[in-house]
Amino acid sequence: NLVCSHINSVKRASFNGKSAYELFTFTYGEELATLLGISKIDPENVIQSPRLLDK
Repeated sequence: NLVCSHINSVKRASFNGKSAYELFTFTYGEELATLLGISKIDPENVIQSPRLLDK
């Protein structure tokens, strides 16, 4: 879920500057995201490279 959290925390132009995480939690609530083990990663901390798997 670490990889999903990083991917879904990236803001996208196609989502009007929102991240997939923000849209998901707006629609379904943060409780469900927590149950799924997905968390928001601050934009400056998002890692989109293989080094993420080293953590």
